[in-house]
Amino acid sequence: MAWIDDLKSVSEWARLDGVPYFTVIKRRQVAGLGVRIPPGTWLLTRKEWDKVRRTPLPGCVNGPK
Repeated sequence: MAWIDDLKSVSEWARLDGVPYFTVIKRRQVAGLGVRIPPGTWLLTRKEWDKVRRTPLPGCVNGPK
């Protein structure tokens, strides 16, 4: 199960890429990706993280970087 080694929490991905955490959790919610583990931590693979980063937020004028 090599994909398990690729899982990181949303906060870890945000810290590694230097993006705002609160924006990322909104994008993750809109994208509907990730695996939830108690007590409310979301885990994402690299592929899911890339999709979450590119997900536009409703009402945003400027798209994601």
